[in-house]
Amino acid sequence: MTAPIENFRHNPGLLARIGESLPTLGTRNLDLSVMLALLFFAFNIAQYWGNWAVDLSAYYYAGHFYDLGRFDQIYAGPPQIIGPQMPAAWVAAVAQSGHAGEQTYPFIYLPWVAAVLAPISRWFSPMTVMNAVVILNSALMTASIFLAWRIVAPKRTPLWLWTLVSVALLLTSSTSVLALSLGQVQILVFFLCLVAFERYRAGAFWLAGVALAVAAAIKITPAAFAIIFLWDRNWRALLGLAGTLALFAAFSLLVVGLPLHRQYFAIMDTLNNQIFIALLAYSVEGFAYQVADLVQGTAQVITTNEYIYAKPLWIELLAKGLFLGGLLFTWLATRRLAVETRMPRQLLALSILVPVTAPLGWVHYFLLTAYLLPALLDILESRLAVALIGGFGVLLGAQTMANMIWPGMRFMPTIMACVPFLLVLFATLLAFGRADARQPAPRKGEFAPAA
Repeated sequence: MTAPIENFRHNPGLLARIGESLPTLGTRNLDLSVMLALLFFAFNIAQYWGNWAVDLSAYYYAGHFYDLGRFDQIYAGPPQIIGPQMPAAWVAAVAQSGHAGEQTYPFIYLPWVAAVLAPISRWFSPMTVMNAVVILNSALMTASIFLAWRIVAPKRTPLWLWTLVSVALLLTSSTSVLALSLGQVQILVFFLCLVAFERYRAGAFWLAGVALAVAAAIKITPAAFAIIFLWDRNWRALLGLAGTLALFAAFSLLVVGLPLHRQYFAIMDTLNNQIFIALLAYSVEGFAYQVADLVQGTAQVITTNEYIYAKPLWIELLAKGLFLGGLLFTWLATRRLAVETRMPRQLLALSILVPVTAPLGWVHYFLLTAYLLPALLDILESRLAVALIGGFGVLLGAQTMANMIWPGMRFMPTIMACVPFLLVLFATLLAFGRADARQPAPRKGEFAPAA
């Protein structure tokens, strides 16, 4: 069993040579990749067609109430913000649209999104919208495989292998399975993030800033990735980002008005003051709270999938300190890398750091990590890369998630297993990379375009 491992260790180009010798029934490398991608696309449509997408329903009915002028119902929900409890008006609206008994969750997104969804909710039924989004999300997820490959521009991983690893991960990972089944807008958000950094690598800095701004206007968190522009002192990308966000803000205030924005930011403040612990939420905050509960002997038997507690100050400081320390570590570990490898590694590191230190840390927030994960085959030695990709595939696998719900536990095993793994993955990709060709950082505002 050790011979193949030794071959991988001493022959870094072995995977590429395997790809060149693979029988492909006369197809080229690109043809095999496209075939795999099309199969992935078709499978997802068949799998999720006609599925009631719970998260997408929140957008739909928020748009419905905006269209009716019932602004008091847009952010209606339980006092703790997140939860399955449905306001009576939402229950009635779901029933009136022919889906009585279906679940929706509260709308906790920027109010301009509800305004944009208003005419869609007027013209189309919920299931029509959900099926259309299945096609859209499947297409975006498929395209994201190739965008991630262009960002990384791997030298050791042929396109067919990148696509094969990506499809295998995305078919089985809870990051993608949950995002598709819920109709998550996160798929669009991360697609835009990938467009931003693919354009950034190609030298289209203004467009990179615009694309990242659109992603951040849908969900605020992607704005954190702008730290890469700042590290590179790329003012064109930063101005593109700032200008586009300013336009979105002006549009939102003019069209929607101030009161709904106040409600939204009040909701965000409430969420930031809570510890949210769930089977599929992997944040340092939830992990630290459960560890402290076990150490103090105050942990209760888990009887439901979600718990919400007031956030202690020490947990907030821990999460923020870890985030800032992670940013510093990322910069120190990558600032002297060759220009063509620095940004992809920074983006992969931040795709882990940002959600794991955020208050919620939903598993689908790590979808961007899943897209970029095949880059480990180039970043790390082969054995370590395969082990980490395999670990991600197993621990964050949809089947593993289903099997890790055990009765009588005083902690959530998914959180206790996945959060440490994600932190190890973050540290390893920064600390144990292959020896890269070192060169001085580029001049201000420069980036080498992709080959």
